[in-house]
Amino acid sequence: MQKELLPPNLIIENLEDSLEKLKHIVAQKKKQQNNEMLQGHLRIAQISKTPQYYYCTDPKDFNGKYIPSSQKKFINQLAQKDYDIKVIKLLEKEI
Repeated sequence: MQKELLPPNLIIENLEDSLEKLKHIVAQKKKQQNNEMLQGHLRIAQISKTPQYYYCTDPKDFNGKYIPSSQKKFINQLAQKDYDIKVIKLLEKEI
């Protein structure tokens, strides 16, 4: 069985396409992040096998404001924002 090698120009084209896709994703996430305008981040504490959510807006305040579980939409938005920030940093490093 003989292995088939890819021509260099095909590899370069694939890499350039991937780079453009990554740049597009980063730009899209940054635009989305600017539109959301949520300040602060989410802190999750595990109390007796039950997660408790806290909204931290002040860097000096490590506890934050308690978020009731009934506000799942807000909790999801904060979690998504934190995730997007991490993804943007990783993608920018990759680019």
